Amino acid sequence: MRPYGPRAGRGGEGEVTLHDILARFPKARKSGKSWSARCPAHDDRHASLSISRGTDGRVLLNCHAGCSADQVCRSLGLEMKDLFPNDNHRAARSSKAAKKVVATYDYTDEAGALIFQVVRFEPKDFRHRRPNGACSPVNNMDGVRRVPYNLPELAKTEQVLVVEGEKDCETARSFGVVATTNSGGAGKWRDEYSEFLRGKRVVVIPDADEPGRKHAQRVASSLVGKAASIKFIELPGSKDLSEWRERGGTRDQLLTLIANATEWTPPAVPSGAAIVREIERLLSNFILLPLHTLLAVALWIIGTHLFEAGVDRCVFDAFPFLILCSPTPRCGKTRTLEVSELVVSRPRRTTNISEAALFRLADSQRPTFLIDEQEGLNEKTERAEALRGLLNAGHRRGAKATRCAGANRDEVRDFDVYSPKMLAGIGDLPSTLRDRAIVLNMQRRQASQSVARFVYRVVAQSTTDLRIKIEAWVTANRERIGAIYETVPSAEFLSDREE
Repeated sequence: MRPYGPRAGRGGEGEVTLHDILARFPKARKSGKSWSARCPAHDDRHASLSISRGTDGRVLLNCHAGCSADQVCRSLGLEMKDLFPNDNHRAARSSKAAKKVVATYDYTDEAGALIFQVVRFEPKDFRHRRPNGACSPVNNMDGVRRVPYNLPELAKTEQVLVVEGEKDCETARSFGVVATTNSGGAGKWRDEYSEFLRGKRVVVIPDADEPGRKHAQRVASSLVGKAASIKFIELPGSKDLSEWRERGGTRDQLLTLIANATEWTPPAVPSGAAIVREIERLLSNFILLPLHTLLAVALWIIGTHLFEAGVDRCVFDAFPFLILCSPTPRCGKTRTLEVSELVVSRPRRTTNISEAALFRLADSQRPTFLIDEQEGLNEKTERAEALRGLLNAGHRRGAKATRCAGANRDEVRDFDVYSPKMLAGIGDLPSTLRDRAIVLNMQRRQASQSVARFVYRVVAQSTTDLRIKIEAWVTANRERIGAIYETVPSAEFLSDREE
């Protein structure tokens, strides 16, 4: 959820100040420039609500358990319009009025039962929501099964188009052709989606831009060994299938393009050693790490991609944390997180994450958590103890967090918390975490040492190909890795947890 809220200031008619909000939370605790409090919108036991002042003077309300700012406001007896000063009321109302729903796309299970929806707005924007019984839909994806679009139709056809976006799927339907896509746009295809296309003739139609082409390559690589055949077609003079139809494209022309397309041949899989060296060079460009640690970090990064196909297909029964310990500030721990974010699988970089957010995200998205500022894990507070316990459990397959869920908190549900996690903090972290981790002791750079300047967007563009190489190597070698993992002899000099 993007945090937003009332503008702070002296206050006027209809305006709520930061002081007004904090007055409603007498037990709020200050941490740095923000406050933590129990969220009034759900049964919060661990102070999941963050309250702070934005750079533009607004008060930011962010529930780390997933409650929207609107839900928090209603629980406080406020409306969203009350949270803006008078000079912003009109703009806020007109902005809301201008954004209208133009389409909803249902993602269903194999039998056609609704799992979740993607809602398209104009001006162009997208939101996910899931059904909530007889109540209004919930605007989050907590615990929701992820499936490709048009799932019931996939089982009935031998040839499937893979396009980017639900609108193009509906365009294909108008041509009498079955198409599918993933929610969330380019870069969000999951390996488990490819299982639904096993044995089928697949035609991938990339959007005619750089992200679209890279996304299509990612989809095709995921289909290798599963699909009966894979073809690519480019739509002349158009960005996507919908624009091509608007410019006069017909069903017969589309079928001719498909028939004339040649089989796609996957690029040669790079060697694992070459990928490791490339990751090591990336890290050493921007971070000063002891040479003997570069290999460990590179292998850990590659290992996160074994979760891409889902936790059930990850070959490891345990996956160690990677802990970055700094004796003082400015030792490079945050930069290590930033660089790693560009090449790990499904990165989720965050600070001060709550227990509720951690187990919900781990269960629904299986991200690689990159968690900064974790000095508070040594505290003896209820919140720190709960988070420590969840982290301790989450390095092994089968670990569950059992919590109350549902609209009325009357459902008991198990959340799977097994996922990769990189933790960074100043000073030592709890021994129970270190016992489950690869620990890197960071050191401040000396005046005689230098690293390259890190510009996030520039480095992000340059690492796209490296991510594709890692994904291709893992896809090609997953079964071999699993076979070796299951048969390798025990290392008798290690304890069970170390091994």
